[in-house]
Amino acid sequence: MPIPGATQDTEIFAKVRIGEKRKGYPASVDHFRSDAPEFAQAVGQNPQSLSVELVSFRSGLNWWVNKGGKTTLACYNDEGGDIAHRAVGYVDADDVQRGEPAGSGRLPITCRFRDCPHFGGEKKQCRPIGRLDFKLAGDPSGRVWRFETKGWNTIENLAVLEDASGTFKLSVAFESKGNKRFPVVSVEREESVEVNSPAEVDKAQALVELAARFEHAQSVGSEDAKKAALATYLDTTAHGWRRNEKLVARLKKIGVDQAVANLFKEGA
Repeated sequence: MPIPGATQDTEIFAKVRIGEKRKGYPASVDHFRSDAPEFAQAVGQNPQSLSVELVSFRSGLNWWVNKGGKTTLACYNDEGGDIAHRAVGYVDADDVQRGEPAGSGRLPITCRFRDCPHFGGEKKQCRPIGRLDFKLAGDPSGRVWRFETKGWNTIENLAVLEDASGTFKLSVAFESKGNKRFPVVSVEREESVEVNSPAEVDKAQALVELAARFEHAQSVGSEDAKKAALATYLDTTAHGWRRNEKLVARLKKIGVDQAVANLFKEGA
């Protein structure tokens, strides 16, 4: 399912998993699989790695409640910030309201994350979730697949994709911690920058200019100059970025140094 509250612009063909049911019970596997037969037709049986073209990656927190056989999303945070959206019937007395209720009736509150009574504890009602949408590299059908995970390690590995673009290799393997054994998905870039169009030429040139300006800003110790260098690059390669609230919030969250480092990594 799409992230609650988010606009779903991409049609998802089917989901890809690293688990299956055995005798009615869920079990982890060390390969990618899907219920859609088109997946195996495109990548073969039980692939442990996939070459994918990134569409998007987003992570957040979900608190689901099951009462009387009915499943309800009690609270979610899909923005990576400190605001969660709580169903009115599940608001705690000490929750801090952060705005007016949305049309759905959900109340924006401060997300306390690890300090939230619904996140910790034995029940662990609120869980992290990551959703990766991708195309299979070289697949002429252009189908978009979705991989969902609640594993901390996998979410942390895939987090590098939040501001990325291009082709990547996804790999899955079992890891052990104590007496627990679980699959973890890792990611690595498969491609370097290819300059094939005027737009790509402009982007490559802007990246070169960013490197020079940023190096100078670092040498003189000017944070304002570093911000200006990044802004100039984005003005060239991402027109209208200043009106993109989520992008601006993301830049503020990770800081100019990490944002530029991510750009250099993508262009490597």
